[in-house]
Amino acid sequence: MESKGFMFKDKYLDISKLTANPHIFNLFKVVEKHGGVLRFVGGSVRDAIAGMKGFDLDLATDLSPDELVEACEESGLKTIPIGIKFGTVGVVIDNQVLEVTSLRKDIKTDGRHAEVVFTSDWNEDASRQAEVVFTSDWNEDASRRDLTINAVYADEKGNVFDYYNGVDDLEKGIVRFIGSAGQRIKEDYLRILRFFRFYSIFGKAPIDTKALEACKENKDGLKQLSMERIRDELFKLFLTPKVIETLQIMYDNEI
Repeated sequence: MESKGFMFKDKYLDISKLTANPHIFNLFKVVEKHGGVLRFVGGSVRDAIAGMKGFDLDLATDLSPDELVEACEESGLKTIPIGIKFGTVGVVIDNQVLEVTSLRKDIKTDGRHAEVVFTSDWNEDASRQAEVVFTSDWNEDASRRDLTINAVYADEKGNVFDYYNGVDDLEKGIVRFIGSAGQRIKEDYLRILRFFRFYSIFGKAPIDTKALEACKENKDGLKQLSMERIRDELFKLFLTPKVIETLQIMYDNEI
């Protein structure tokens, strides 16, 4: 999927809103020394731009998991293979585990999650069964994410890399899917509930009609999900600012 609205915003974000721990920025130097790029991504960037305090720091890199581990080992940083199957490496800094995920693109999904293995460039044997491959293309990584407001990246200097007008949507209170709403939902039906949760938190404009219609058309897909995933997402929704209004919309549309 080609990004139609990439924006680079020079020193747009006050990086202190993301983290007050200066030691975390050492990891950026470690990755750069190894020839890679590291950026904050997702919820922490979104919340910082919106003036909220995020709880989890997620980072993305164009290094492979093996390259990231090698770079950390050379610099004396401990790593934990917390989600190596999905390309996520835990890096321990000041007793805090930072989750760093290699850029990837989804090839096949089953409505519950994407199947992930290593790309042919990094692991030829595993790639023969690849359903998701890793990539060095930041736009490719952004395109697989669910909502525009969740596909915004920031570096250690506060520069923001916005591939799908997520910053503009965030400022206007528009919550919408990247590309085809129906396709994004079919990749993981939990995104129906995530859409309503984020609308309850960030929505200012009327609810996106394309997204709502896609949620209605794919609501039966929720039956494929485990009760635990649905429960956890609903609990998060119940804690959002406009939960009553949002639940009413869901009820009116038989979701």
